[in-house]
Amino acid sequence: MVDYRLIRASEHIEQMMRMLCDHWEALGRFHSVVPYAPDFDTMWRLEENDQLLSIGVFDGDKLCGYSVNIMTTWLHSCEDLMCQNVVLWLEPEYRKGLSGVHLIRHTEMMAKGMGAKVFLLSGRPNTVMFELLPKLKYETYETVFARVLT
Repeated sequence: MVDYRLIRASEHIEQMMRMLCDHWEALGRFHSVVPYAPDFDTMWRLEENDQLLSIGVFDGDKLCGYSVNIMTTWLHSCEDLMCQNVVLWLEPEYRKGLSGVHLIRHTEMMAKGMGAKVFLLSGRPNTVMFELLPKLKYETYETVFARVLT
């Protein structure tokens, strides 16, 4: 049985490293243009300023997934806090059942407890996440388009 804990990502980075790379390989785009090179300096600055909400999924002492999110005001509204998910990952063997849903719900609960009014979570078309989000009452907020600048 897994449990969900508020963590400081900096204290679990050793366990997160392989999963971060697996996540980038599985879902990253433009690999030839955007190399795998996590920006830990920015992550740690955000964490030091209480703007990084990180939740670990644990099976005993083993970290088997995480949700890392940025807590910030909107640029057009300094009075409202939002939570934007940056990475959400579960090891493949933990994706069966409701572990992913519980990770999303736990992240929402923690973000709301910190004062966020909106939680932004992305999903790529043709993925399980993309199919799941409308079932969890998420609505399309914005569509992001990308183009490699060559």
